Amino acid sequence: MNIRNLRRLTALVLLLVSLGCVAQGKTNAKSVLAEVNAALSKGDAPDVIEGYFKNRGLFASYDRFGSRYQSIIRNTGGPLDHAVVIYIYVDEKKRLLRVETHDSYTGP
Repeated sequence: MNIRNLRRLTALVLLLVSLGCVAQGKTNAKSVLAEVNAALSKGDAPDVIEGYFKNRGLFASYDRFGSRYQSIIRNTGGPLDHAVVIYIYVDEKKRLLRVETHDSYTGP
């Protein structure tokens, strides 16, 4: 098996594994986004945003250059190291503008 075929096989396995994690209902970016959107609303104050992270047991930091709060939910399960990254973008008064979540995978 040459390196090109090995790369294709590895990519296919990773895709199938990640789809399996989503199908099994494990924590993923989509489910976290739904949870955050249910808990927070556009225009929420900084204390409400920070309270969400605290109540959820998540460490969050504020990135003043990106005008956002950020947090990571690590080791959500599955055969790969999976994390969900949360970005909550805010205005100049730190009031919620929008939320983004992303799945992040790393291997051994």
